Amino acid sequence: MRQRATHAPPASAGHLVESVSLDRFVPVARRPAPWRVIPDASAHLIVHLYEPAARIVGRAAYRCRLVGPRSVYADVDQRGRSRTLVLTLRPGALAALAGMPADELADHALDPRDLWPAEYDELLEEALAPALDPALDPAAQIRALAALLRRRARAAAPPAPAALLAALGVARRCAGRCTVDAVAAHVGVSGRHLRALFLRHVGLPPKRVLRIARVREVIARMSGANGDWARRAADHGYFDQAHLIHDFEALLGESPERFRERCVREG
Repeated sequence: MRQRATHAPPASAGHLVESVSLDRFVPVARRPAPWRVIPDASAHLIVHLYEPAARIVGRAAYRCRLVGPRSVYADVDQRGRSRTLVLTLRPGALAALAGMPADELADHALDPRDLWPAEYDELLEEALAPALDPALDPAAQIRALAALLRRRARAAAPPAPAALLAALGVARRCAGRCTVDAVAAHVGVSGRHLRALFLRHVGLPPKRVLRIARVREVIARMSGANGDWARRAADHGYFDQAHLIHDFEALLGESPERFRERCVREG
């Protein structure tokens, strides 16, 4: 069973980190099912810490990954985890940290030792090792991870263009129910320019970001009761129930009713 808590990002890394969460995993008698990660337009720095018993069978004490935005769902193995720290990155931070456009990292999870081979040992000693100390409280671990990001970025990440931030704000407010052309017109750029901004700094095209935002809004408003999917489709601006089901199957791999049942089952 997974228990999640949110933490404020360190002020010293506010230009890189938007939010922080800590998942603690409580052992259960049955084998945990794979966790379905829903699509996400944000990038993350994620550190998984594993129970000692899991290390005996060949798994390392930790796993650190720089994860790009996800255009579709992914099923992940939670076995052996004791806690997971997730630092959600601000738009533009992924490209600054990785040294490449964000779209090259979409749907990829990179090991820092592969991404920063010349600096990894120093990064591990100065920043990552303290974050892996289970004796530290979560706030201290978060500060250590933030130090890793600052150390790698070397300076404040270049601010994301104002037009991109404005477009992301529009997408958030409309919960994906607006068109790319409408967003572009609202922020005063062409659709082609908006697409280029999203690919470089977010990693996904704006149309995909809007689709993800709308599906995530449906999920956020989903209750344990059986869903009236025709009404929900209308509430969230889909053409009809079939349109809603199509987006769920394309982005989440299953119908909204199957996904709702999964949420009830997994708590």
